[in-house]
Amino acid sequence: MECERTPIEIADWNSGKKVYTLKEKILSFLMKNPDKAFDIKEIIEGTGYSIQIVMQDYGAAPESRFRRTLENLAEEGSVEIRAIKKSIGEELYYRVVSVDTKTLKNNPAKKP
Repeated sequence: MECERTPIEIADWNSGKKVYTLKEKILSFLMKNPDKAFDIKEIIEGTGYSIQIVMQDYGAAPESRFRRTLENLAEEGSVEIRAIKKSIGEELYYRVVSVDTKTLKNNPAKKP
């Protein structure tokens, strides 16, 4: 038996829960902390994910989707990326620099 698919009415649409994109979640987290810079793992956790969940959802390279999103945000001019020297090597840190607030209007940075 096949399930019938039909468009929904606007009242049904309005009763639904807004789903935020990864981009919106990352920007919202960084905007709440404009005076700090974060590494990728801190951003993952700050957006409500855990490394284990990200690995489960995105496979062996759990940080890659977050890193691509952050690189896109840097290309747009919303995020700045800097390589910071550590005791062993360097680590990339990310910080919000400017944001189109229309993109994030009413985004409470809810957990996924």
